[in-house]
Amino acid sequence: MNVCAQDCQSNLQAEQYIEEHRDLSASHNCYAYKLNQEQRANDDGEPSSTAGQPILSAINAEQLNGVCILVTRYFGGTKLGTGGLARAYGGAARDCLRLAEKEVFQRQASVQMKVPFNSLGPVYQVLNKHNAQQRTEQYCEAGEVTIDVEIAVNSLEEMKQDMLDATHGVVQPDLLQ
Repeated sequence: MNVCAQDCQSNLQAEQYIEEHRDLSASHNCYAYKLNQEQRANDDGEPSSTAGQPILSAINAEQLNGVCILVTRYFGGTKLGTGGLARAYGGAARDCLRLAEKEVFQRQASVQMKVPFNSLGPVYQVLNKHNAQQRTEQYCEAGEVTIDVEIAVNSLEEMKQDMLDATHGVVQPDLLQ
């Protein structure tokens, strides 16, 4: 068996990864991926639920999201039976995930604010305090700057309150859709 895993942020990205890494000379290229609430598993000709589902179970056991795993099996003449197949696919996926480097991803929110020039100092301080990532900054002739930032969702409400306090209610961050 050969196993590989990749982070993925969309169905398209997961499907492209599978297409690029499947071995057409192998007996089976079984996979699973999980993206938020959507989960997909494929047995690629193995008996039903003996390959894709055990791979998906390994992803869920590690409480992961945004990951795709492809397990490639080359038939070597030994029949494993349905229990043996499930243990082999699930075990390969589990071992791969345990060895893999993991990153914690925080959900981000896009925020826009209109800032008078004389409030830029306090605004930048608040944005830095909350590790907001500035995306764009547009200067207008009207004496203000429109700033777009990305910020962790779990910091959003505190940042909004800090912004109101630091600018005495002048700058009100708006959540973009």
